[in-house]
Amino acid sequence: MHSISGQMSLFLVRYGEIGLKSDSVRKRFEHCLITNIEKAFIREKAECKVSSDRGHIYVAAEDAKVANLVLAHTFGVTSYSKVDLLSSDVDRICDYLKDWSQKKLKKGQTFAIRSRRTGKHAFTSQDVAVRTGDAIRLANQKKGIKVDLDSPDVEVYIEIRDNRTYIYTEKVEGPGGMPLGSQGKVVAPVSNNGDALACWLLMKRGCHPIVIPVGKTKSLGLLKRWSPSGELVLGPPMGRIDEKAIDDILDLAKMKRASAIVLGERERPFKKRDFPLFYPLIGLTDDMFKTLFKRMND
Repeated sequence: MHSISGQMSLFLVRYGEIGLKSDSVRKRFEHCLITNIEKAFIREKAECKVSSDRGHIYVAAEDAKVANLVLAHTFGVTSYSKVDLLSSDVDRICDYLKDWSQKKLKKGQTFAIRSRRTGKHAFTSQDVAVRTGDAIRLANQKKGIKVDLDSPDVEVYIEIRDNRTYIYTEKVEGPGGMPLGSQGKVVAPVSNNGDALACWLLMKRGCHPIVIPVGKTKSLGLLKRWSPSGELVLGPPMGRIDEKAIDDILDLAKMKRASAIVLGERERPFKKRDFPLFYPLIGLTDDMFKTLFKRMND
């Protein structure tokens, strides 16, 4: 397969909830996601070129490892794939897959073609699947390569969008959620890993946090990797979180025009205020907490 330009690697990036919004909101959120990706590449001091169409974002990167790191830590990305770019000519696609399969498929392996297309073409997705599947099978007869649509060893994805074809064999799961900064601001005191996880969950929903360091916390580093710039907006540090501290945090939240205060307690310990106090960890079992914390810490 061919890269988009010179030695650059091309990644097809998918988003989820954004695509359900109205056109104007979708465009705004998509722009936010693209901006966050570009900022993260700047943070890593790496080059990239980002483009988009409805439902997909395309990232051309000089360093594939950096691209994987960035996309795996960008909220709003549901999944991504390293792809190769071809024209929409089916004969060209078949020729490519013949060469690819002879190099990549091992003796006795099974495969399946998963094809889809968008735009006007003289062929259907099923036509593409049949022709490319036959091309791979016939090119590897001596190796005993067979088609298995139910549980193949290798899945070959072919996405034809107008005059371009994207081919890949792997989908890497992203963090999902909404692009950071697409929603309002929240204030998050962080004294431990639980507080950091609570803040992370609101970041995943698109909220921009103002983080208040509490005591000698070492948990801020867990959040920095999820910020496109690699930095956090910090509020004034505090010694501990108690009722008086919550009142001070409330004053800061109002001054900064934040929408809520995020707290990491798993049982609500503070009295009710005339202001939203979010407890996103309430109801989590220990196993659920560990699973989410591991994902945050990846």
